[in-house]
Amino acid sequence: MRLIIFFIGILLILWSLRGLIRQLRGDAAHSSEPQSPAAPNKPSSPPRGKPIGESMVLCSFCSLHIPESEALRTQDRFFCCDAHRQQWLLR
Repeated sequence: MRLIIFFIGILLILWSLRGLIRQLRGDAAHSSEPQSPAAPNKPSSPPRGKPIGESMVLCSFCSLHIPESEALRTQDRFFCCDAHRQQWLLR
């Protein structure tokens, strides 16, 4: 039992040292390279003037939220499907 605990301790020490060595090598490699203004893996942010999403509207019949581009519009009302539009018009 002591031997197992001893080997686990040795493995933990080696694992910690390996992480420390990798961290030191990574810091040294980055310090010798010039810093670029934009990171290559970082996605660029969208323009501030354009909205990212789309406005959501409510179906006048069932109150389901749907994107405005997918909604059916009749008499300034929005519907999620033609069946709901027909049922609303028959009222």
